[in-house]
Order: sequence, then C-alpha cells, then structure tokens
Amino acid sequence: EKARAPGIRDALIKGFMEATPPLRHEQIVARNREVTARR
Repeated sequence: EKARAPGIRDALIKGFMEATPPLRHEQIVARNREVTARR
C-alpha cells in the first residue's frame, strides 16, 4: 500500500482538479473513502 500511495494521491488530486462542476466536500470524502477501501 505505501508504494501505491503517491500514485493514488496524485490520481485523486487530478480528478478533483478536473471535475466539472467542482466537487462538494461530501463527494471528495466519498471518493477518498472509496479509493482507500480498495486493497
């Protein structure tokens, strides 16, 4: 997991920055939880 963390983080940030319309806080939290739950 630690080796994958930087790539996951970068992909999440890129997705947040490219989202149109901008994501609400609840959507960001949900995406973070979805991605970190995958193992």
